[in-house]
Amino acid sequence: VNMENVLVVASLAEENVNLVPLYEQLYQVSVTCLERNFKGSYKEVVKFFSEAKPFEADPRLVQKLMQKLLVSKPLLACGNCGQLQCIDGEEPTVENFKPGARARNGGRTSIVKLVNIEENPDYFVATLSGRSFGKGYYFYDCK
Repeated sequence: VNMENVLVVASLAEENVNLVPLYEQLYQVSVTCLERNFKGSYKEVVKFFSEAKPFEADPRLVQKLMQKLLVSKPLLACGNCGQLQCIDGEEPTVENFKPGARARNGGRTSIVKLVNIEENPDYFVATLSGRSFGKGYYFYDCK
């Protein structure tokens, strides 16, 4: 099974719903294919389904695949920013700040680790590598 035929295989499973072992096995190989290709990024799975041709992406089929995918492998947070939906390229805020996360300077290629935050009523400050920087200076680097 590959990404070109994963929906066809899941559709074939639906056609064989009365043959329970075959039905389950066809769905399992479809789910395994999605896990392997998207490595736990449900945002990418949803994007894949939204870009599928309408005749390929029967909503009931997509719903069953997503349910089986969630049961098979629970949502995983990004290993860097810690969010369920990765916020690569977004600015650290008080709400999404994760100590130890990699961040990059918007104007350069320097990568640092976020250490802590300080709140100020007028601006957000993140302390990176012992130095403080104002809002708009660093962005999550989750690649």
